[in-house]
This record gives sequence, C-alpha cells and structure tokens, in this order.
Amino acid sequence: MDTDVRTRTAYIQIAHRIFLPLVLRAYNPLIALYDDFNNPAFDGFYDPLKWQFWGDENYFTARQQGGVLVITNTLSTPASVGLNLPLAMPMERTLRQVQRFQARMKLSSGTSGTGATIQIMHDVNGSGWWTQCSLNVYGSAPYFGCDITNYTPGNFQAEYGVSWPTPLNFDTWYTARIEIDPNTAQVCFYLDNNLLGCRIPSNANALKMYNDFIPRLVSWNGRAGATGTRYFDDIYITPAQ
Repeated sequence: MDTDVRTRTAYIQIAHRIFLPLVLRAYNPLIALYDDFNNPAFDGFYDPLKWQFWGDENYFTARQQGGVLVITNTLSTPASVGLNLPLAMPMERTLRQVQRFQARMKLSSGTSGTGATIQIMHDVNGSGWWTQCSLNVYGSAPYFGCDITNYTPGNFQAEYGVSWPTPLNFDTWYTARIEIDPNTAQVCFYLDNNLLGCRIPSNANALKMYNDFIPRLVSWNGRAGATGTRYFDDIYITPAQ
C-alpha cells in the first residue's frame, strides 16, 4: 500500500489531466440538435412546442412522417405565397444565439416552382433583413443558393449572393448551414461542409444590437400550382441558453 502523501497527490493530478479534455471535446457550445422528427408522439403533425405554423392551411401541410418533416401544397396554391415554420423555443434570439443554423433538405422528383429554405430574419413593421440558403427548382434540376437581403415594403435588395456552381439531384439529402460571427456579424454559407462564401453585411453594427432574430424553415412557391414534396431533417442551432 502506498502511504506517501506526495505520491497520492500526484495520482489525483494525473486523473484530472486525462478526464477534463475528454469532457471538453464532447461539448460543442455553438450547435445542438433542435429537432430530428423522430418522436413518434408527433407523427402526422409536428411538435407544437418547437414549431409555429405561419401560412395558409388551405394550401400547405407540414407533418412529421418517417422521421422527417414533410411539406406539400395543393395544386390550387397561387404564386408568391409560402409556408414559414419558425423555431419557437425561443421564437426570438440574439445574434449570438444564431451563430450556427443548419438542416438537411431534400426535394422529391417532380418538384417544380418551389423549394426548401433555412432562413434567419429580423423584421420590424415589414422592414428588415434576412440571410438564407435554399434548395429550389425553377428549371429541370434543383439548384442551391444563399443570400443576404435588406427589404422594405415592396422593395427587396439582395446585398450578397452565392450559389453551388452545378445543378444538384432530386431525392438526395443536402446539408445547408449558415454561420454568423456575433462579434463582426460576418455571415458564411456552407453546403455539405463546403464553404461557399462569407460576407460582413453593410448594416453589421445594427445587426449586433438586435435581439429579435427569427430562425425558420421556409417553403416558398414562386409559381402557381407548384408541385413536389419538400423534406427537412436534423435541425441544429446554437443553444438559446
């Protein structure tokens, strides 16, 4: 038996050196799973504590099915309408609470005139700012693009845009991610961990002061009678605590 006090103290120090780095490596304070749509209690609907439905229920449906979120619309849906699903826990966030926002997205074969989008927006009386990444189909194949836009009623001005250089595929999962540095307000866009571009918005100083950013899932119909199914899964965002 070792009775030397100095030796026992050394054992304690070594144990701490091994244990603490393992804890730090397992914890990422910038991103956490928000919803993976795997809770069977919400099949056929969605968790009403986590999501708000902002849209016309006569045209759009959103439901959890097979471990993913499925969005569809009727063929009578007019152009220039959409469905927004804000993350409701909490509804409004600071820039520091939207440092990373990502989701997997997929479009079914036959999708046309619509798409799937992740968006972070700030709005006051119809004027504001957004940044978003979208997987859309307005031609023969899906394409992926991201932008930063300032707007007032009836006036939308895209400040920055970037896109994946080639068409993508139907029935294929893609991961979109938006990263924002809360110290500079720089926004960076990713597709499947590939960096597409970064930009410090022109109103960066103002953005750093806002505390009402709303991250949300969006399905926008740019054409009347848009077709196809939009899928979302594995929603991650910076923890709000």
